Amino acid sequence: MTSSKYKLAAFDMDGTLLQRRSIFVVAEEIGLIDQVMKIINDDIYNYEKTIEIAKLLRGVSKNKFMNIVKTIPLNDGVREVIDELKRKGVKTAIISAGYNLASEIVKNKLGIDFVLSNRLKVDKNDVLTGEVEMYNKNIVRIKGHCRSYSICKSDALRDLCNRLNINIEETVAIGDGPVDIYMLKEAGLGFAYNAPLEVQKAADIKIDNILDVLDYI
Repeated sequence: MTSSKYKLAAFDMDGTLLQRRSIFVVAEEIGLIDQVMKIINDDIYNYEKTIEIAKLLRGVSKNKFMNIVKTIPLNDGVREVIDELKRKGVKTAIISAGYNLASEIVKNKLGIDFVLSNRLKVDKNDVLTGEVEMYNKNIVRIKGHCRSYSICKSDALRDLCNRLNINIEETVAIGDGPVDIYMLKEAGLGFAYNAPLEVQKAADIKIDNILDVLDYI
């Protein structure tokens, strides 16, 4: 039984729970950062960037990828926030436009209840195939549209609410990037954490310390 009026807290992962974007750290370690940054800066749809970066990872072992992610520090206060939410009976989720091999590491490290992200495919030898199964199955080819991303975070948040049989107003969302704007608007309470102005405008509350989330839940 929750002691809060909120029943679910949904977190972005890269830059919110983790200090750095996981794919950048992995790319640096395996010598692919220049290729990844070129894709990031290309004038293509966001979902296409997810697909193209996955192609670069072909041949990388699952264990190598995950071991690199394990080295990325959590942001200050993250563990305390998650522990307190659990104490209050609030369910927690990661909703990430990144890859499952990273989000599962963070889920297990923090004891988070749910992960919604993009699934990298691996072969029978636990080697990445270069393919990805995107969470978003309803791609819209319009720049800036939520469904032009590999995961539409407002759709994902609603999917999780339906699964848990809770009202969207009983959720909070915490994020720091443009892809988070949609779930920040959709949630009952949206927090922009160390975020640029466009993200702050979409949120109900701007915070620089993630521990401040606990003042509202």
